[in-house]
Amino acid sequence: MEPLRKGEHEGFRDFVNALDSRYEIPDTTILKKKLLPEYYENVKQKLVTALSKAEHVSVTTDLWTSIANEGILSVTCHFFHNEKLIAPLLEVVKMEGSHNAENIASMLDATLSKWDIRSKCEAITTDNAQTMINAAAKLHIRHIPCFAHTLNLTMSTLASDKLRAIQRELNKPELKVIQEVPTR
Repeated sequence: MEPLRKGEHEGFRDFVNALDSRYEIPDTTILKKKLLPEYYENVKQKLVTALSKAEHVSVTTDLWTSIANEGILSVTCHFFHNEKLIAPLLEVVKMEGSHNAENIASMLDATLSKWDIRSKCEAITTDNAQTMINAAAKLHIRHIPCFAHTLNLTMSTLASDKLRAIQRELNKPELKVIQEVPTR
């Protein structure tokens, strides 16, 4: 999870040289223009082959606003391959325009079609946002609400109610729970 230019740093080069003086760290340009694209294409072809053999898939998707105030949509696919459940991330894309059900459905449809799994998609799991529920309905794909999201909402509500009750009982000012996400 280091930047590609890490290989340009003298200390890192010395470290690698100490490990194996015969190894040459690839140039950043070669990494970006040749090695990573080749690796990506290799992995993508394996995924395309595995997806072509899958009878059924389901997807999870989420839409959020980045710190740069851009809509970001992710799509992860879930299916069995060689009797093993795998879950590759298919897309993380910037969502232009309104975050309404029509646009979300359109982007999901494009992703499912791009990977040739549209007809195999049995279910879409999302948070409980009405736009996500409506997007799944527009695609005529069964919507499954995310259990963890539902549980988190339920527990947050119960915990906040309990906190308020204790504060009232102790005649303390009612404070709110500090959320770990600035948008909540």
